[in-house]
Amino acid sequence: MWEEPAEVFPQLPRPDELSAGYAQWLDRRLRATSTARTWLITSLIVLAAGPWAICGALLQELCTILWGLPVLVLFGPAIEEIMKVALPLVIVEKRPHLFRFTGQIIVCCVAGGLAFAALENAIYLSAYIPDAPRTVVVVRWTACVLVHVGCSLLAGIGIVRVWSAALARRVRPQLGPAMPWLAAAIVVHGLYNGVAITLESFGR
Repeated sequence: MWEEPAEVFPQLPRPDELSAGYAQWLDRRLRATSTARTWLITSLIVLAAGPWAICGALLQELCTILWGLPVLVLFGPAIEEIMKVALPLVIVEKRPHLFRFTGQIIVCCVAGGLAFAALENAIYLSAYIPDAPRTVVVVRWTACVLVHVGCSLLAGIGIVRVWSAALARRVRPQLGPAMPWLAAAIVVHGLYNGVAITLESFGR
């Protein structure tokens, strides 16, 4: 059925929908989806960024307990960066008509980065280093937040490219073009963690 084998219908499709291609389906959806609804979806994703960040943080903590240091430099950044942009990525892949502007995707990704950074800081400064000196607190709420938001923004650019290409060509979204941007976000995050761990080992 069309080019979308994983499409799930709430009810049996009409005969004209069975014969219609993806481009026709997308056109109909775009016409039927109001701008207000796209902003509602964007707002819901932003609100969900906090609870979703909790899931990502718990997953990362579990992996850190099981595998230790390699998680912080290798697997941790991958888990975090994927979790932070997972919601807008799924929307773009499955329901691209639910976004109307590139800024909506960027806002969702940045919200994921901010939510994760705030949650991570709360965990670190309350559980791991409750008596942290002021300089550590400042670094956590500046550099760490910038890294999280910046990496989410990098990944978001890749998602925007997928979304823009799908709407311009009226084809099913292909996630391939987003992968280099997501990989760049993971690498930047991993490098930051590696530098931080190295400096800490020298007492900085």
